[in-house]
Amino acid sequence: MKLKISLVQKVFISLFIIFVIAGFLLSFIVSRELKNVFLAQQQKNVVEFVLKQSNQRLSVADFKTADYASVALHFDRLFQEIKTEEIIRIKVYNSEGRVIFSDKKELIGQKLFQNEEDELNNILSGQVVADITAPIKTENVYEKGYKQLMEIYVPITFAGSKEVVGIIEIYFNLDFLSQKIQETQLRFIYAIILIFAILFAILFLIVRGASRKLIEQSLRLEEDIKKEKEYSSLKDEFISMASHQLRTPSSSIKWFLELLQGGDFGRLETKQLEIIKDIHESNEKMINIINTLLIISKIKPDFFDQDQTYNSPEEITQTVINQLKEKLARKNINLEINIGKALLKIKSRKEALIIVVENLIDNAIDYTPPGGKILIDLLMDNNNLLFRIKDTGIGIPKSEQIKIFGKFFRAQNAIEQKNVGSGLGLCIVKKIIDGFHGQIWFESEEGKGTTFYFTLPLKR
Repeated sequence: MKLKISLVQKVFISLFIIFVIAGFLLSFIVSRELKNVFLAQQQKNVVEFVLKQSNQRLSVADFKTADYASVALHFDRLFQEIKTEEIIRIKVYNSEGRVIFSDKKELIGQKLFQNEEDELNNILSGQVVADITAPIKTENVYEKGYKQLMEIYVPITFAGSKEVVGIIEIYFNLDFLSQKIQETQLRFIYAIILIFAILFAILFLIVRGASRKLIEQSLRLEEDIKKEKEYSSLKDEFISMASHQLRTPSSSIKWFLELLQGGDFGRLETKQLEIIKDIHESNEKMINIINTLLIISKIKPDFFDQDQTYNSPEEITQTVINQLKEKLARKNINLEINIGKALLKIKSRKEALIIVVENLIDNAIDYTPPGGKILIDLLMDNNNLLFRIKDTGIGIPKSEQIKIFGKFFRAQNAIEQKNVGSGLGLCIVKKIIDGFHGQIWFESEEGKGTTFYFTLPLKR
C-alpha cells in the first residue's frame, strides 16, 4: 500500500514540476510575443500618424530644396505637431540620405547613410525600418539619458504618387511604454498561472480519483492472483496425487495382462488374446497419460531454477539408452552415438534433461521401422551444447510440421504407426528447452526420417 501511495505522490510531483516549467516557458514566450505585437502596433500607429501629418503640412518641394534654412520652420512645426511623451526627436533626410532638418543644427547637411547604402535603398523603396537601441550604453550625446529608444525610419510619399521624396526618422522613447508593457505582461502571466493552477487542480482530482480506483483494482488483482496461485497449487497437488494413485493399479493391470498373454494362467483362445491385446493397449495409453501428467505437474515457474547441478550430457544420454535397450533390441534398431571432443558439463536440472532426451530417443525408436538406424551426436557449438538425433523413420508430413510442438498434436502417420500417445511429449520438451534458454528445431521428410536438434547454453 505504501508503495502505491508513493507512486501517486511521485506522479503528482512530476505533474506539478511539468506544469510549472510549462507555465514559465509559455509565459516567457507569450509575453515576448506580446511585447513584439505591442511594439509593432505602436510602430504602425506612429508611421500612419507621421505620414498623415506630413501630407497635411509639407510638400514635395520641402524635401527637394537645397536651402535647408528656408524649410526649417515647416519641419519644426511638423515636429511640434507630432511631438509627444514618446516621440522625443526627429531627423529629416532628403532622397540622397542627407539631413535637411534636425533639432541638433550641426547635423544639418551631413550625409548619414554613407556606409548604409542598402538600408537607405530599402527605405527609399517604401520599406519602414525600425531599430531598438539602448542609448544609455552608447556615447551618443544626443540620445543619452534614455534607457531604450525605437528609431523608426518613415519613407515619405505624397498622395497620388509612390515616389519616396524623403525620410523622417522618429525617435520613439520606449521608457514611457515599458511600464505599460510590463504591466500587460504581468497580467497575462498571472492569467496563465491561474489557468494552469485550475488545470492542475482538475487534473489532481482526476488522477487522485483514478489512483484510488487503480489501488483498489490492484489490491483486488493481488487477491485474485493469490487465490489463483492457491488454486493452481491445489490443482497440481491433486494431479500429482491422482496420477500416483492411478499409476499403481495401472501397473498392476499391465502386469496381470502380460501374465495372461504369456499363458501363465492357461492357454487362451485367439479371440480372448485379441481382447486382452486391446485392453493392454488401452492400459498402456492410460499409463502414458499418467506419466505425462506427473511430468506436467512438476513443470512450474520455479522448476528451472531449483536443484540445478553440473551434469554430463553423455552420462544422461547413456542412462536413457540403457533404459531403452530392450525396446531397441525388439525392433532390431541400430543406435550409434558420437561424442564430440572437449564436451563440457552443463548446469541444469538433471531430471529435466532426462525427460527431454528420453522423449526424443523414445520417439525415434517408436517411429523407426524394424531394422532402421538412429544416430545421436553430442557436440560443442561455441558456448552451447548441441544435441542431434537422426532417425530413418516415417518422417513428418510437411503440412503438419508447423503443429509438431503443439499440445495434444500427433501427425496422422504417427497415429497410424503407433496408436498409443498423448501428443504432449514434444510440447513438454520444448517448454523445458525454452525454460533453460535453449533452442529446439527439426528437419524432416516424410518416408525418409527426421532429425531433431536442441541447444542449451553453458552459461545462463
